[in-house]
Amino acid sequence: MITYNGGIELMTPPDFSASVQTSTRNGAIKTDLPISVVGKVGRNYLDGTIGSGDGRLCLEAYNGSIEIR
Repeated sequence: MITYNGGIELMTPPDFSASVQTSTRNGAIKTDLPISVVGKVGRNYLDGTIGSGDGRLCLEAYNGSIEIR
């Protein structure tokens, strides 16, 4: 999912599981779910795993923030 002029708010089911890649240009990243981090974490990017990492989730926001719940 990519947005150029807005943020992303993603509500997941209780048993959600995925490899997660997120990045923003002009925003922040917030998650209410526990993420096992892989590699580096910065203000504008986060890569990791939620649950056992069965699926794949890519979120990118150019002028907005990303929130995963």
